[in-house]
Amino acid sequence: FRISDLETCIANSNIEQLQAIMDFSERAYESVCDEIAMNRNRFILKDDNSLRSMEGGYTGVGEMWGAIGTYDITINKKKLAKILAESGFSMNKTLKDWYKKGYIEKSTQGKFGTCTTVGGIKSYYVVIKKKGGE
Repeated sequence: FRISDLETCIANSNIEQLQAIMDFSERAYESVCDEIAMNRNRFILKDDNSLRSMEGGYTGVGEMWGAIGTYDITINKKKLAKILAESGFSMNKTLKDWYKKGYIEKSTQGKFGTCTTVGGIKSYYVVIKKKGGE
């Protein structure tokens, strides 16, 4: 966020916008979404019934980060941790807040990631729900 955004919110008494700017987990969510958008070719596109690859998406070159579906994004847990750390966010704190907001769910073992296979690669992934059909 920019200081000028905060100053504008305060000057206009826009409490809702000020809370959104100050909400670290919302900024973290936007940061992760931006990184995913800039690296869409690192994801397979999935249908809503399985993690099998559909047309488009992952090119087969370089790292494969996860899968993008209609309602959620499945991302490798270590890649998510790296994206959050590079953006200055704590993985544990962010995931706890995302869970409270319903952006992610816990596995049956009560963890924020689950071991599954995406595009033929078995690893730990976090499933992030898309907000409002993004």
